[in-house]
Amino acid sequence: MFGSNGEACICSPDLQKLSCTKTHTEAVSQAAFAKCDANLFYTSSYDGTIKLWDIRDMNTCKLEFKDSSTQPGPPSSSLKPILCFDTSPTNSIVCAGTEQVGADSYLLFWDARSANQTGGYWESHSDDITTVKFNSERGNCLASGDSVGNVNVFDINQSDEDEALQTSFNADDSVAKMTWFKKNGQMDYLAITTHSEELQVFETEETLKEQSSTFTRKNVAHSIRRLGPEHVFIVDVIEHHDQGFLLLAGSNYENDKCLRFSLFKSKKLKPYINLPLDLTNRGHTRCCVELPGGFGYVTGSEGGVVDLWKPGSTAKEESMKISKKSDRRSKPY
Repeated sequence: MFGSNGEACICSPDLQKLSCTKTHTEAVSQAAFAKCDANLFYTSSYDGTIKLWDIRDMNTCKLEFKDSSTQPGPPSSSLKPILCFDTSPTNSIVCAGTEQVGADSYLLFWDARSANQTGGYWESHSDDITTVKFNSERGNCLASGDSVGNVNVFDINQSDEDEALQTSFNADDSVAKMTWFKKNGQMDYLAITTHSEELQVFETEETLKEQSSTFTRKNVAHSIRRLGPEHVFIVDVIEHHDQGFLLLAGSNYENDKCLRFSLFKSKKLKPYINLPLDLTNRGHTRCCVELPGGFGYVTGSEGGVVDLWKPGSTAKEESMKISKKSDRRSKPY
């Protein structure tokens, strides 16, 4: 869990709080465990740094990733607030996306073992970079999206940014999150959610927008069995085993709030799993991760509530229940 006060907290699998540490001087923008070691995790911040931590010793960070280069034109400061990051499948590379600084937005790269900066791209995005994702099967393949709808796919093994840019696509909407997923045995597909609560799906080998699939807010509402799309919001997208993905969405309609998964399969969104809510005032649920081994999910909300969901219905894959709920905190997650 991380907070707007720069603090990060470590919890056990049953959401018992183990430790909390002041990780940054500004708000934390993202946190994620390392892909090679369950004891290591990263935090990024608007203070322009990514830090590596060890849960066995939270007193000091193990590595700090920072870019100190200056950019042409105002502002004169070298600070590049970091909005998002990801690590390559082998955890050898760290890539971060920044806010727009002056006329440019930056994709920054570091060696994950030494924190030495290895380069950056700054010509392919023109506004805040909101998400970056490495392909889990091809570590050289990186996708990024920004707040004006540009989605780019890079081959980072190439010698310069022009050669690295493989595919460019405009979603005509501000990109919120993205997830690589597999279809027909190929990890060549991206599921993209937008800040207007739409879902777009496309194959990265194709460049024509006509060959993508778009699900409007109304389509998303239908997939979670809601009649009022104006109340529906998208939480997250999770790769689903070897085919397709799960879309978690909810409705904040006061008299009937809900949180439900739909399954993307055969180019359709179908109702899948219900997460029955109690009366706790969570605000919007904003993120979701799957537990290792597929034994449940953890969600975090604007109201500072973190829930652990595990199977709880006799009907196969139709309902889950809250197994544990963390204490409310004074700061948003």
